[in-house]
Amino acid sequence: MAFADHDVKLGRALELAEGELEFRRDVYSYDALAWALYKNHRIAEAQQYMEKALALKTPEPGFRMHAEIITHAAFFAVAGPAIDRRTEK
Repeated sequence: MAFADHDVKLGRALELAEGELEFRRDVYSYDALAWALYKNHRIAEAQQYMEKALALKTPEPGFRMHAEIITHAAFFAVAGPAIDRRTEK
């Protein structure tokens, strides 16, 4: 998670998060994988794993922050091109 948090070795961060999920399927692993996917610009996949993390009803505020950022990115991945076309002159 530290690699992803600091935007370094993002490919390695993703490998580690995927490995962790194979070993331990819990809220922390789902969040870590979602965050690493997001940092690697794999927004749709990140959103799927974040939904799994949130379904486990954790009170962790950091997870909610990650979820909000991923949801925001997913919205703009879909709406962004439409917004750009509306602002063209």
